[in-house]
Parts: sequence; C-alpha cells; structure tokens
Amino acid sequence: MTTQVQPENSNIKEFQIINNQNDNSIDMREGTPVFQYYENILSNHITASAQIVETGKSIEGDDGKLRNAIDGLPIRGGEIVRFEAEDKAGNKITFKGDKALYVNKISNVFGNKSNITYNLNFCTKEFLANAQTRCVKRYKRPAKISDHVKDILKNTLKTTNFRDEDIEETQQSYEFIGNSRKPFHVITWLAQKSIPADSQPKASAGYYFYETQDGFQFRSVDGLLSDKEVASGNNKSPKAFKYKGTNFSGENSGPGNIISYEVLNTIDLQSNMMIGAYVNNTLYFDPYTFECESVEYKMEDSQWNKVKTGGSETVDYVKPEFREGPTRLMTRIKDNGILPSGADGDKQLSTWKEEPSKDNDEMASNMVQSVMRYTQMFTLQLQISVPGDFSIRAGEIIYCEFPDKSENQSDNKDIGGYYVVANLCHQITATDTVTSMSLIRDSYGKKPL
Repeated sequence: MTTQVQPENSNIKEFQIINNQNDNSIDMREGTPVFQYYENILSNHITASAQIVETGKSIEGDDGKLRNAIDGLPIRGGEIVRFEAEDKAGNKITFKGDKALYVNKISNVFGNKSNITYNLNFCTKEFLANAQTRCVKRYKRPAKISDHVKDILKNTLKTTNFRDEDIEETQQSYEFIGNSRKPFHVITWLAQKSIPADSQPKASAGYYFYETQDGFQFRSVDGLLSDKEVASGNNKSPKAFKYKGTNFSGENSGPGNIISYEVLNTIDLQSNMMIGAYVNNTLYFDPYTFECESVEYKMEDSQWNKVKTGGSETVDYVKPEFREGPTRLMTRIKDNGILPSGADGDKQLSTWKEEPSKDNDEMASNMVQSVMRYTQMFTLQLQISVPGDFSIRAGEIIYCEFPDKSENQSDNKDIGGYYVVANLCHQITATDTVTSMSLIRDSYGKKPL
C-alpha cells in the first residue's frame, strides 16, 4: 500500500567528497535531493547511494573555470566520502575516518552546461579490500569456526570494524585450507556449516555474515531470534511500532508509528517442499570405507521444542501429509581422513591413526539443518515504512502491531509480534526522512511484548 508521507526534519550534517591526489574537497549537501543508505543480512557489506543535481559550476577546475564536481574535482572512483546525518530523535549515521565511505560507481550522467544530474554509489574500504586479498593459509583445529572468522577479518582483511561479541560463538571446530579464496567468500561458506554454541544436537545450524553501522556481524538464525535484548543490538530493548491508519497528523506522525505496511509473503509450500524444508534424504559417501549412508531428516523430529522461534506457533505449521517425503534428495562426500592435525607429517599420521574415520565437517549436524533454518527464516515477510530512525540495524529484533481485518479483534494475532530486520533503507531528502524495512520471521503467532 502507498501513502503520503508528511514532511519531517532531516539533516545531513556533512557530505564531502575528497580528491585522491590533492586533498581538495567539495560539499555535496545542497546538490543532494536523495541520499539512501542500505543494510542487509544477506549482504557482506553496507552500501549507500546519492542522486546529485548541480548547476555545473560547483568547483573551480585546474584551468580556473567553474565546472561540475565530476570534472572539476574530479571524481574518478575511490574518492573518500565523509558523511554524517541526524534523524529527528538525534540518532546519527556517521562515516568518517577509518569508517569513511568510498566512491564506487558513477552512473546515469545527463544534462547540459547549465545543470547536470548523476548518481553516485558508495562502498566501504573492506568491500574494496576483499577484492585485493585472499585466504591462503591452513586454518587448524582446535580453533572453532567463529575463531577462524575473527582471524580472517583481523589478519587477512585487516579490519578492526567488528566487535568480538558480534561474532557469535560456534559449537564445532573445523580445519580447512583457504585455497586463495576471498575473505567474504570464505566466511559466507563457513556460515552455512556453523552450529550455535548453545544449540541442541542436530537441531539447528546456519549463520549470517553481514555488516551494519556497528561493524561486521556473524550471527546464527537462532541467535537473531533468541534473547530479545542481545538480538536487538547494543543491549537495548526492541523498538515497538504500530500501524494506526493513514492519518499522519498529530500523534500519528511521531516515532513508533508505521507509515505503511505490506505482507509480501506468508508461505510458498511447493517451493519449500522442493528444497526439502520439511523432510529430505541425504546420501553420504565415506571415502575411507567406501560405504554409503542414507539419512532422512524430518523437521518435526529434529526441531520440535528444540529451536527458538519468532512467533508463538511451533515450526510444524504445515499439514502433516505434506511433511511426508522425502521431497528432496541430496548427496554429499564425507570429509574424514583429510587434514589431520599436527605440526609435521609424523604427528599428522599419528592423529589420523587414532581416529581414521573422524569427520572434519559434521555434515549430518549442519548441512541439512542450515537448509531448513534458512528457509524457515523467510516464512513470513513484511515490508514496512516508519519515520526516519537511524538507530535501527539490520539483524535486530523489532516489535510490530497491525490491525485485524475482523471486527472482533483490535490487533492481528497472526502477523503481529517480533520480527528480524532482514534489510533496511534510510532515505533522506530535503523534506523528509523515511526508514523502509523488510521484516522476516520463521513462524506465525504474536508473542506478547
């Protein structure tokens, strides 16, 4: 649904682009009708974009003539961008110093001598560094996967843009070789194998690796849905929002009010069955014994009362006859007898002899579970817009209330309640600031605030 948003105070405190060679800079605030900032739990990095409109006489070039910013500064890619904005409540978005943005792309340039319009896309330093670095060493046991993630961020990507508490501890250790793959690729690959430290055996697996204003996050599906204070980021209580209708005057225009909302998806039964979200069968081949093992995995057997859900209903919400199968067949080769621990060949051989069939990657405990939990996480999807709020982060929990279409209830008991912010966009214009969010949850039913 679409609605008319009332004007709201928005303030871009600083927006400077700095030349790479001579440190000349230009203030872009007056020529920016739209600035958009994005976070997404399915993206390894944050992004931002700006639509620029200028007269073509913004800066003096080397020849003394006034030119537009692209030709006069000039902007050629890789320029440092210092940006700061503040919402109505005083929350800020700040990218300066080590956390400054960089110009990544210039597009849609058109105009004439009197005015010019173009778009600038911005990225982080880590996004560019990811293309310049590779994971080449052997990552050894007994380090856990979460320890490897910290190692890659700190020593390979060489960033300090993360906090130890934002790298959620994993249950299992793991040994692998980087094979000259990029850091973001390796961490995303590890995320699919990761099991939360406090998870019950063979119940849940799967992590998300993404970036917010606070830095890089490595969080499990259950971790995002578990403790409401921890999951909401910065140890703060979840923000609550309520839809009160299309009248945005007076109290309805303030914080905590939903401007508009739309239910994007509730369930796609056939697609979920195709990917084996409810029941599947995996054939594991053991290269050490040359034997095959068939394992059937059912959602209700392994996840009933074992996983943390966002809604009040349990995960077995699909009719039992459609949870029979298997609806997907998969094959995997076990990772045993490979990369035994040890400083030299003799010690590695000794380690292997002690447990020749030990599985380096516990596939039966992570692969299928991560497929199911990733799918379940997007069972219920909503899109909402609220007055600009720069304190919200992707991956945190918020609480929403929506009206019920029936006459007997004041609020919707099915789609209301806690949600994880899957992605967000802060849109800043000269007249208003709006935060748009995609919300996801793995089950129906409203839990009380």
